This record gives sequence, structure tokens and C-alpha cells, in this order.
Amino acid sequence: MSYLGIGVSPGNVPVHHGSNVKVINKGVRIAELILRCLICGLAVVAAILIGTDSQVKVIFTIKKEAKFTDMKVLVFLVIANGIAAAYSDSSSKVHFEYD
Repeated sequence: MSYLGIGVSPGNVPVHHGSNVKVINKGVRIAELILRCLICGLAVVAAILIGTDSQVKVIFTIKKEAKFTDMKVLVFLVIANGIAAAYSDSSSKVHFEYD
């Protein structure tokens, strides 16, 4: 089958790029690395803030200290943030190691 006079099938149409593709590719890679590091850092900060936070409530003369372990949802949130940070860190290392 001919595509505009070129003997190539429509599923294998050649793509021609301009001369500045490497410059754009480098910029995208740098932006991606910055975003991955930002995601990793924010996930670690969120896990640390939630994990170390506590609150004391005084009811009459009884003091009750609330921690993140009192609510299963917050325990899940700390674990999920840790997993997200680890995945972001490992995927950024693997992605930029092989390119």
C-alpha cells in the first residue's frame, strides 16, 4: 500500500522531527526529574508530619492524647505515603539510569 507515494503501510508511517528534538527531550527529562523529586519529598514530609503529630484533649480532669494510630485511615495514609515516596524514588532512579 502506498501512502502519499511512499511505499510504507499506514501503520508504519515515518515520523520526521526537527533538529531541536534533543533540546526539548532534555528539558522534558529535567522537568520530569524535578517533579519526581518533588513528589517524593512531599510524600515523605506528609508521612513524617502525620506520623509524629499528636493532640491532647482535656475533658474535666482526664487527659486524652490522640495519635495517628488511633484511626486506621491515618495509619493507611502514612503507609500509602511511604509507598508512594519509595516508588517515586525508585522509578526516577530506574528511569534516568537506563536513558
